[in-house]
Amino acid sequence: MWHREAMTSASASPALTFLGTGAAGGTPGTGRSRRRESSALATAGAVTVLIDVTRDLPTQLDRIERIDGIVLTHGHADAIGGFATLGRWWRRRTTTPIPTYASAATIDAVRRRFRRLQHVAFVATAPDERRRIGPWDLVAVEVPHARDPVRFPTYAWRLTASGRSVTYASDVARPTHALAASSAGSTLLAIDGATYRRAISSHLRIDRDLPTICRWDVRRIALTQIGRSAPPHDRLVRIAADLCPKAFPAYDGLEVAL
Repeated sequence: MWHREAMTSASASPALTFLGTGAAGGTPGTGRSRRRESSALATAGAVTVLIDVTRDLPTQLDRIERIDGIVLTHGHADAIGGFATLGRWWRRRTTTPIPTYASAATIDAVRRRFRRLQHVAFVATAPDERRRIGPWDLVAVEVPHARDPVRFPTYAWRLTASGRSVTYASDVARPTHALAASSAGSTLLAIDGATYRRAISSHLRIDRDLPTICRWDVRRIALTQIGRSAPPHDRLVRIAADLCPKAFPAYDGLEVAL
């Protein structure tokens, strides 16, 4: 079952649906603790924007009726591994390529990995360069993540529609002033919550970094990219709230009205 968490009383608000909230390869568990690779779908009216094209797309597509545009965070397999699946889905529905926004290096990574890409129309996008998909205004900021940032630059994306914004930063090595500034005023910040009581160089650590992020000018904070070191979901809900009253762990299928 998919659930909706209302952040406003406006039924027509833009929304973000978490298609997956797990680490690369997925995060095992039961119930809400079982997580697919991290991805999300931003919806405003009838217009939808897919954020990342994961290897779990065959299952995630069960909840997607249309895709009007795509944004990619980076070129690792867990963010781009589903383009072949996307092509099969696209060929059953339309002949119009889907606009796909990403850094030039991420586009190169997709092209190296897949040969048949008639279903997408890539648009190389630099940080702070604005794009638009229907009512959605899109802008990216580069964040630290990959060990090879030249080959795999990583973006956090801010999507704004009807005066409501979500900043999606699923892969972040450390909090930065640039990300704090870019996300300022966001209704929701969906951010890397990969580890708990364990440090790795390419991702945030919930117990160390969430108190810092809690001070940022965002209304609510949803943890995604949640890995194996995190406790079961119900316990993680309590831990996140203790660290930051406006934070909560997302789970696969959660829909948040912005």
